[in-house]
Amino acid sequence: MTTSFDFTHLLGEVLHSKNNAEIATATLGTNGKQFVALYFTASWCPPCRRFTPDLIKYYKLAHIQEKLDIVVVSSDREEVAHDGYFAKMPWLSLPYVDRDRKKSLSEKYGVKFIPTLILLDAFKGEVLIRDFKSVVEKDLQGHHFPYPEKSIRSVLAQATTVAPHESFNGKYLAIYFDALTFLPQLWGKCNQCENDFSRGTRYQCEQCAWFNVCESCHETIADKHDKEHTFKTHPAPDLLAESLVTRAALLKAYNEAKANGDAFEVIQVSWEKTVDAHATHAEQVPWPVIAFDNKFEAGFHLSRLYNVEPNTTAVIIIDQARNVINKEGGLAFKKGIKFPFAAPNVVDIDDSTVSNNFGLYEKPSVVVYLESVTDAEDVEKYEAIVQTVANKFSPAAGQIACTDESCEAASGAEPDVIFFTAKAADNAGSWLRTEAGFTKESTKPDAILYDFNGGRLAFPLRAELTEESLVQFVEDFKSGKLKELKDQEHLKVQAKAESEKVAAAATTSGSEAKTWAKTTKTTTTTVSSSLNGTKRTTVTVVSVYKLNV
Repeated sequence: MTTSFDFTHLLGEVLHSKNNAEIATATLGTNGKQFVALYFTASWCPPCRRFTPDLIKYYKLAHIQEKLDIVVVSSDREEVAHDGYFAKMPWLSLPYVDRDRKKSLSEKYGVKFIPTLILLDAFKGEVLIRDFKSVVEKDLQGHHFPYPEKSIRSVLAQATTVAPHESFNGKYLAIYFDALTFLPQLWGKCNQCENDFSRGTRYQCEQCAWFNVCESCHETIADKHDKEHTFKTHPAPDLLAESLVTRAALLKAYNEAKANGDAFEVIQVSWEKTVDAHATHAEQVPWPVIAFDNKFEAGFHLSRLYNVEPNTTAVIIIDQARNVINKEGGLAFKKGIKFPFAAPNVVDIDDSTVSNNFGLYEKPSVVVYLESVTDAEDVEKYEAIVQTVANKFSPAAGQIACTDESCEAASGAEPDVIFFTAKAADNAGSWLRTEAGFTKESTKPDAILYDFNGGRLAFPLRAELTEESLVQFVEDFKSGKLKELKDQEHLKVQAKAESEKVAAAATTSGSEAKTWAKTTKTTTTTVSSSLNGTKRTTVTVVSVYKLNV
C-alpha cells in the first residue's frame, strides 16, 4: 500500500475546517485522495473572489472531490476577514495565526501573486502543476483531470480534423486559436446583479475600489450607491474585431507562403461551443481545422502547452523540430514579418507585452519611452538604436525548445533582457513608470529597466539615449552595477533621513532648553532676639522657571 506524504512538516500538525474545527494534517492524502492543492488567496483580492466560486464548483465534481484535497493559505490582513471568506469554502485551511508558516510556504513555492493554486502529489509531496489555476480555468468540467502532460507531437497525432490534410512533417506550423466570442470573465461580475459583463460598457466607481457595474445596473445605481460618487466608463474590448484582423493577416501570410512554396501550414483550434458555429468557422478558412469536440481534447492540451487563455485569439508558430519560434504569431503577421515569421526582439508595448518570446514579467525589460519625440525621423532614429542594442543582447531570438515533457528556453538561447518601445502618448507602459516613482520626460526620450523577478526593481537611464549609453546601461544591469548604485542611493537616503532625525531631535532639545528660563531670587532676613540680644540671619533662595515668549 502506498504511504502518503507527511504533510505535517509542510503545514503543521493541524488544519482548520469551517468554524475553526481542528483537523489532523496527517489525514491529507488518505481515503483515496491522490492530490493536494495549496490555494493562496485573500478576501480583498478581486481576482481571487472571481476565481474562488469556479474552484468550488470544480471541486464539487464527484470525480474531482474523491481524489483532491485543497488547503487554503490566506493572505488576508485580518483573521475576521479570512474567517468570513473561508466560511464559504468546502476545504481545509492553514490556521490563520500561523503567519510564519504562511510566509515560508509562499517562499518555498515562489508565490509572487494571488490567486495561486499549486497541485502536489499526495504520496511524494512533489509539485505536479505549479500553475494549477490556469489548468482549472481551461477545464472547468474536469474532463482531463489529473492532467498528464502531452507533447505537441502526440496531440497532433491524435487530433482529428474536419477534412483530411497533408502531413505536417517537415513544415513550419502556425497553431491558430480562433475566438470570435466576447470574453465575459475579463472583468468578472457586476457588483450589483452578479451577472457576467456582456458586450458593452463597464462602469467603474472612481471613489470605491473594485466597484464595477454593467450598463443596465448603472441606470439605477443612484438608488443603491452613493449619489455623490462618479463613474468612469470602460468600453468593452472588441474581441471579434481583433480576431478578424488576426485571421485576415494570417490568411495573407498563408497565401504568400503557399505561392512561394514555403514549407508552412496552419492548424486551427476553434473555441466555438456549438457544432453549427464551429462548422461555420471551418468553412471560412483554407487550412485544416480540428474537429468539434465537446471536451475540447486537442484544444485543451494545446492551450495548456502554450499557455493560451481559453476563448481568446492566439497564434503560436513552431518550426520543423516543433520548437516554438514565435509566441505572438498574430503580431508577426499583422506587422508583415516574412516566413518563417520569427519573433521580433523589439515590440511596442501597446502591441504586446511579449518580446523575443518572453513576457514583460518574465524577464528584465527595457522600456524606451518615445512619447515625447514628435518628429517622425527622430522616432525612426531612436527605434533603430533600440533595435541595434536588442540584437546585441538577443541570442538565438529567444528560441524555446519542446520535449515530450515540457517547453522551455533552449540552452544558451534565452535572452538576459528583453526590449520594448512606448510611442503612444498614453501608452501601456505609462502606469509602470508611475508605479516606479518616475515622471514623464517632456522633451526627450528616456528608458527604464524593470526587473519584476528581482524584487520589483526599476532603474532609469541617467544619460542621453544613444546606442552606446543603452548598451552600457544593460551591461551595468547584467554586472550588478545598477543594483549596487541603487543600494548605495538607498543607504544615502537612509543616512540622510537618520541625520535629519537626529538634527531635528537636537533642535527640539535645544529649543526646549531656551524656552524655559530659570530665575533665582535670594532673600536675606535678619531677626534680633529680645531675650539675649543676639541676631539671626535667614537666607531664602527661590528658583523660578519662566516660559520665554
